[in-house]
Amino acid sequence: MLVSLLPACRKEAPPLDRNRAPETYITSAPPETTEADYKIHMYWRGTDEDGVITKYIWYMSDTLRTLDPIHNPDAEIADWNPEARLSDYLLGRFTTRTDSVFTFRGYDPVTGALINRQAFHIAAVDDGGVMDPSPARLQFFARVTGVPQLRFWTVIDGEENPFDFTALDTVSMFTPFTIKFTAETVNNIITGYRWSYGGFIYPDENMDGAPEWYPPYPGEIIEVALENTGSQRLPDGSFYFKGIARDEAGAICLRASLMSPCGSRGRSLSSPG
Repeated sequence: MLVSLLPACRKEAPPLDRNRAPETYITSAPPETTEADYKIHMYWRGTDEDGVITKYIWYMSDTLRTLDPIHNPDAEIADWNPEARLSDYLLGRFTTRTDSVFTFRGYDPVTGALINRQAFHIAAVDDGGVMDPSPARLQFFARVTGVPQLRFWTVIDGEENPFDFTALDTVSMFTPFTIKFTAETVNNIITGYRWSYGGFIYPDENMDGAPEWYPPYPGEIIEVALENTGSQRLPDGSFYFKGIARDEAGAICLRASLMSPCGSRGRSLSSPG
């Protein structure tokens, strides 16, 4: 009798991950779709049936802004899910807390409206690194009561004067001068300044055409010195200078001043209206 022994192969099944995903709950926040102040104290908690919650990952979004501005710029944010998409995970921030005060954008930079639709997303993470696949989400309208207000000064021949948008102020040709400005806001603090003239926006530290926001210290006055002599002499014609202020609620104020020709010996500062 001939007996043949052949090796047998068995495909090993991958081990089952029996770690159950945690759940996340927002426990105290503005009611859904209602109006609220731009600064809100949020509370949340997580539960896990087979482990413990070690941290949370959260994200704030402007709900009319797409998560994929290059390939899908017109798509409204429907959800944010760091467990399902790496791109969402990279947008999130981790915390071990169960409450915090958040500053939302209460200003619509496109329309200038003093109210803006916002969303807060948060997902619990357990001790096995598993995230809640359905993050808790709250959508509401953040509001502000105003925008930053800018004030300008000019310094000409050593004399400093508040800029009067209803009157003219003459600057002689080939005379250096300085424009100074600062801003105040009802939304706590000013968080950034920009300014533009001559077709450029400042500050632009990298000289790449993508300006940054200058972060001021409280009450700081920005000074922009214009040489206006030699090769730096301002060209004939109108000259625009624009100051831009942003506060912690994302509210932005633009205020432009205009230099227009005034005969052959000087220039006049005036407002475009």
